[in-house]
Amino acid sequence: MSVDAGPPLRALSINGSDRGPEIKAGTGNWIQPLYRGTFAILGFLQELHRAGYRGPIGLQCYGIPGDAAVHLARSMAAWRRLKDRINGRA
Repeated sequence: MSVDAGPPLRALSINGSDRGPEIKAGTGNWIQPLYRGTFAILGFLQELHRAGYRGPIGLQCYGIPGDAAVHLARSMAAWRRLKDRINGRA
């Protein structure tokens, strides 16, 4: 994966997601809690980091069914693990 963030990128919104083939086959979902999905979000975030992106990152969670407080708590825990791995602490 290669990311060319460039100077125009000012903010980023992420979420858990399945990969394209699963979504096209009707077996996957685009927007999920950060702790779910088959898309390699860690690799994407690592590429952004290597490209020099240091701006804000928000969590996209529109339309996710279920308990929002549970999704937020688990997504924040997933974010902390991702951030530690990006920064070489895990």
